[in-house]
Amino acid sequence: VTTFHSLQQEFGSVDLVSPVFGGLTCNAEFEVLTGMNMMFFPQPAQPYVQYIRRPVQSLAAVLRQRGYRTVALHARGGMHNDAQVQPLLGFEQFVPGERWVNRKRIAGWMSDESTAREIIRRADRFEQPYFISVNTIEGHTPYNQDKYGTDPWDIRFTKPVSEEAREILAAYTRGLHNADSALKLLIEHFSNRKEPTLIVFYGDHLPILGKHLLVYKETGLCPPGCGSASLPMRTVPAVIWNNYGKRLLPPAREIGMPQMLPLVLDLLEAPKPA
Repeated sequence: VTTFHSLQQEFGSVDLVSPVFGGLTCNAEFEVLTGMNMMFFPQPAQPYVQYIRRPVQSLAAVLRQRGYRTVALHARGGMHNDAQVQPLLGFEQFVPGERWVNRKRIAGWMSDESTAREIIRRADRFEQPYFISVNTIEGHTPYNQDKYGTDPWDIRFTKPVSEEAREILAAYTRGLHNADSALKLLIEHFSNRKEPTLIVFYGDHLPILGKHLLVYKETGLCPPGCGSASLPMRTVPAVIWNNYGKRLLPPAREIGMPQMLPLVLDLLEAPKPA
């Protein structure tokens, strides 16, 4: 993931604490867009499904009020009441993958390359400032040897792991590589654009990699005693890129996903609402 690592070095990165592990992307997205914290909801909860019935202030709403076009692209779409909720968050359009022009799939999931090309296609048509929120899907489970077919993929380990863990990681790391390539495609395209452009790239949650945290335990990523609710299993990295020289000043430690909203507004050099 050379693009991701180079962005960490050049622009800075931050570790985010996700409200979920292994699923419920909608809750992570909810925290990032609204600045609200899932800790204040009855558990378990899905605000998109259970609570949002009227307009809610969000990053999309704030930017729309300032003249931005606002579009939500969901490579899958419809999984968590998205079509009904996104307009209430301030998005002018909610566009699921089946309505995209770019629709190349991998193992049934919309590819990250197609997602990047759809972002580019739509962004090039806007004549005013725009905010595009994107939910990718290629890196979704399952992770098995059939996901990418017979294409060769070399993966090496510094310590012995089981064959099951090796198979899972082969598919998962192939997905990481493709996500990194899609990110590079975006950056290369927008590097040639004159208008100020900001890209924030983050993970919604860590994936389930085998039963009982198999891969995490075999590789040492999950220390003894950790579980799916522990900080290591809830922490995901985020990086930024922009073409106007703005560097992220990383916090001293992890931050909650709700804190991304003011952080992004700072990166946009935009005033924050009360």
